[in-house]
Parts: sequence; C-alpha cells; structure tokens
Amino acid sequence: MDFPLSGAELPNLIALDHVESTNSVLSDLIRTQWADGQLTEAFTAVATLDQRGGRGRLNRVWQAPRGSALAVSIAFVVPAADVDLLPWLPLICGAAAQQAMQQLGVHAGVKWPNDLLVEGRKVCGILSELVSTAPRPGQQVPTDLPVLVGFGINLVQTAADFEAQGLDPETVTSLAREGAAVAGDVMLQHLLVRLKDLWARALRHDASVFDAVRDACVTIGQRVRVMLPGGGDLVGVATGLDAGGRLLVESDGTTHALSVGDVIHVRPAAR
Repeated sequence: MDFPLSGAELPNLIALDHVESTNSVLSDLIRTQWADGQLTEAFTAVATLDQRGGRGRLNRVWQAPRGSALAVSIAFVVPAADVDLLPWLPLICGAAAQQAMQQLGVHAGVKWPNDLLVEGRKVCGILSELVSTAPRPGQQVPTDLPVLVGFGINLVQTAADFEAQGLDPETVTSLAREGAAVAGDVMLQHLLVRLKDLWARALRHDASVFDAVRDACVTIGQRVRVMLPGGGDLVGVATGLDAGGRLLVESDGTTHALSVGDVIHVRPAAR
C-alpha cells in the first residue's frame, strides 16, 4: 500500500498493506530500538488502509472495511525538560487533524480529549500511549520519553457501511459523507504538515499552539457528562482548559479540573 505524498513529507513512514494494529507495530519498533540504545527518530510512523484489530480508549475495538479508513501511528520523542507537554500532546494532535480536515473542506472540532466530531458525529479517534522501554545491560538509560499517537480516520464509509458494522450513522461519519472524498495519502499528508508545525512550536512553548487547541475544542461551552475512571459521573458545563490541558467543568458552583474521563456532550451551552 503506497503513500507517495506522505512519504515525501515523512521519510520515516512505514506503509503496510494490512496490519492488526499500527500502534502495536510502532510500539514494538520503539522498544527494540531503545533497548539497543538507538532512540527512535521523531515522526517515525506506521500507516495502513487495512487495520484489522485496532483499539481505542478503554480498549474499545476500532476496525473498518479495507480501504475505508486511515490508521496511522506516529512516534514523538518528548524531551525530559518538556514533560509538561505530555497532557497536551493528544490535544495538539487533535488540533492538527482538525486543521488538516478544515483545509480539505470538512469542519470538524475536537471533543476533549481525543475525538474529532462533525456536528456531533465522530470522524476520527486518537489514542496516545507512553511507551515503556528498558535498555539492555550496558546501555545508557535515555531521559527523553517515547510516545506514540495513533489516529483512526474514517475516509469513505457510507451510512450503509456503518450500519453493517452495527454503528449508528447519526453518531459516526466519514470525510466522504461530509463532502471530502479524498485518498488516505492526501489526508495523511495534510495531517503531517499541520502536526509537524504545531509540535515544533509547542516545543518552543509558543502560546499560540495552546490557543489553537482551545479554539479547536468543541467541548468548551458544552453541557457535559463525564464518566469518571473510578466510577460515577460528573455533570456540568465545560468552561475551558487549564494550563496543564485539563478539562475544567463547573458543577454546582465548583470547578473541577479533569485529566481523564469519558466525555458525553449533553447539549450546547452558551459559550
């Protein structure tokens, strides 16, 4: 499976005809390289249009018919001095995908922390993972942190395709359904251009990057129900993101800063 446009943008792109999970392939590569004392080059990526055993947050299964969706996993190397950027990384990736789709004519927004929606319908999911590494005896322990971010972007599925997968077409969509019938290579090229720019600026702690993330986040201003990891939920209005990328939810007069949680948009609230 070829990605000529994306390959020109990213020399370290591994294009596969099919794979169980791009995240698994890339995490295995990172562990092997770091065990041998070879740091993975930033923006090493694995991409396919036929992922058969992907997963999303909370171990949800993510798969799609061959050729209908883009699955790509991208490696980031976060300097030890910039660990404060870790919570922002999936949000920056979401903003990059949002900007790339905007360039292709699709007006999406980021649902905190890792989905892209078009008028409430999911078009892309993002999963970030800090990769645990262990150097072999005698190898120096790196201080930088390897992180991979996986994207699953629906390209050409129709309402009938989603129904055949047991999905409600009112809750999920594709670029083609939103008027942008583009190849996976084109989508990936646009994503890489925006992602490389935003991440380079984030490493310089350019405040405009964090403003762009907030602008892309459609959760802000929404009445939300947040399913908390320990059980229970929190209902309130999402008022913004704090300096650490946490979602601020005002509920019963108290503002809660959330770093994790499954968010459901209940209804729009005034922004």
